[in-house]
Amino acid sequence: MTLHRPSPALGAALAASAAHATDAATRAANAAPPSIAAAARPLGCLIEPDRVADLGSQVIGVVDQVRVERGDRVDEGQVLATLRSEVENASARAAQTRAQVDADVLAARANVQLAEQKKNRAEALVAQNFVSEQAAEQARGELEVARQRLAQAESQQQISRDDLRVAQAQRALRILKSPFAGVVKYRLGMMPPDSEKLFKTSCCPLSQGHEVFAEAPLDSPLSEREQEVLSLIATGSTNKEIAGHLHLSPHTVKEHTSAIYRKLGVRNRAEATRQAQRLKILV
Repeated sequence: MTLHRPSPALGAALAASAAHATDAATRAANAAPPSIAAAARPLGCLIEPDRVADLGSQVIGVVDQVRVERGDRVDEGQVLATLRSEVENASARAAQTRAQVDADVLAARANVQLAEQKKNRAEALVAQNFVSEQAAEQARGELEVARQRLAQAESQQQISRDDLRVAQAQRALRILKSPFAGVVKYRLGMMPPDSEKLFKTSCCPLSQGHEVFAEAPLDSPLSEREQEVLSLIATGSTNKEIAGHLHLSPHTVKEHTSAIYRKLGVRNRAEATRQAQRLKILV
């Protein structure tokens, strides 16, 4: 994804530049002959990002959804894509249930209270010489055992809560979010929508920028030679076959291919073909 977030100062500068350019264009159009004014074409605007992020998952999985399209504006923290996470969701629900169950802790606390009452009664009876000291010692031992069981139950409940946090963290790894606000440059979804792709690296490249440069408009973002190379790529020709057909070296074909990928914002031959068809470069 490509994200662009101009600063306020830059916005003012761009607005001033645009106004100045408009006034200059108006004066030039009024002063120029009608034939020249009619032939004038507006200049395009190329935005170069000053911040780029290639986003991907830390874990391998099957893509469930890609929720953005190329050119979409996204906010910081917005969900961009998710992996299938049925197992992780089930684990998180089970861990949450275990963490919420406190029956063992409540039972252990009740046993402690009962053991304390028995100890107190035994000590009172010993003081009145109704029972031997051994009965009081046994009651104190049972109280200590009850306290240890309570501590064990509380520890087990804490472990269940930690398991829940681990399960939630594992599930969060399967949700890809935008690290900053910007615009989508390209996305994994350029591949066939009905195919489930495994990925561990880049999914949605993002960039953020504000530098603006004017350039002459082009009917196509590709040069004539690059269009020839792309046409052969679309037929499934290898670099060696393209080089032989166009009488170029394989290295030159590789350089043209890299330029095509960069200009179209794609990563492989299939994406380049589909993107060129969308832009009507290829029919």
